[in-house]
Amino acid sequence: MNVRPARSLRRLVWPLAVVVTLGGMMFVFFLPARALVQQRADLRATETQLRVLSSQNQQLTSQVAELHTDAEIERLAREQYGLVFPGEEAYAILPSPQPPAPAVAPALPRAHGSPVASRLLHDLVDLM
Repeated sequence: MNVRPARSLRRLVWPLAVVVTLGGMMFVFFLPARALVQQRADLRATETQLRVLSSQNQQLTSQVAELHTDAEIERLAREQYGLVFPGEEAYAILPSPQPPAPAVAPALPRAHGSPVASRLLHDLVDLM
């Protein structure tokens, strides 16, 4: 009788051992693979951001180099500050004035009476 419980115990232990082993292997291999995929996605996003920032940095570097030239300094001084060289005269062209808005007759308050009285009041005002 001792042989039979040992066999049934073995039948339970082997599948349990296989399930535990497979679970452990999934834990060991699946979680790091998931982290690796996430890290690769983060790396791609960071590389894209790096390319954008490098492009902006090149544009700003060229703008700084341009701002250090005498021609650009003169252009900014004339356009933004209205400065001129000695002996030159500066002229400012002002925008034309806006035409006045057309006069609109003020709205008359409505009488709280009958519509006939209101019409008579409006007719009297129009005659004046």
